[in-house]
Amino acid sequence: MRSKDDPRLKAAKDWLQSELEDVFAKTSFDCHNRLRELDYPPATTGEGDPIVRDAIRDWRKRSLECLPEGFTRLFELILESHSEAEDYPDTAKNMTWEVIDKVFNWTPEDRSSSSRFEEWQARAGVDFGVDGVLLASTDCNLGISLADRLSCDFRIQFEDLLDRLRNKALSNTRTPQSTKPPVFAGSTVAIVHSDDQLLVSLSWK
Repeated sequence: MRSKDDPRLKAAKDWLQSELEDVFAKTSFDCHNRLRELDYPPATTGEGDPIVRDAIRDWRKRSLECLPEGFTRLFELILESHSEAEDYPDTAKNMTWEVIDKVFNWTPEDRSSSSRFEEWQARAGVDFGVDGVLLASTDCNLGISLADRLSCDFRIQFEDLLDRLRNKALSNTRTPQSTKPPVFAGSTVAIVHSDDQLLVSLSWK
């Protein structure tokens, strides 16, 4: 099996980390600028709250959109080593988690740290709890800080999407259509958001 130190695997992981960090920076920067245009008072809630809610939804949405390509890049590289790949979807999933954990200051043993979410709030100019932030994960709508709620919400959304990607990849590797490894270069991934629901549609040719 391909070593985790393989330079192409490292490059794929570095790409995903860069994408997630870029989304973090851009959404917090955009939120900060839009609030500053309003001369928004940070000590209260008011007209700026919709801006904060939209920025947080955009951050979550764009972060989730990075994962399918990151997962697929890793999975395809791993598949190049062996055609018998039933366990490789789990390997690709775990490697994707390694990148997510690094970006969000999490570990496999503890994904509850909210330090990056506090950092995002600080960069965005949000230093209070915003009422009405609609989380995709209803289990996280708790009476805790906004950063803690977001940490819970993002983690659950990442778990859900990676499970879907892993299961779809496993289904494809088990399909006895060919002795050749499946190729996902023409894959399409649609992520559809509603106010309180995330739907992921996968189609790999």
